[in-house]
Amino acid sequence: MNIELTKKQYRTLLTMYYCGEWVLNSYKTREDKIYKETDEIEQFIFSLAKKYGLEK
Repeated sequence: MNIELTKKQYRTLLTMYYCGEWVLNSYKTREDKIYKETDEIEQFIFSLAKKYGLEK
């Protein structure tokens, strides 16, 4: 699957991800299965930042 986003949409996605991750981090531990799953998707989402000119 390929999803194309504009720079503005990608920035909004980062904001949404940050908010969701903040909520998850309020209770998850390294032993939780979701910890590994969310870290993997986080790294993938952040790996696209340079493509959108948002590497900082």
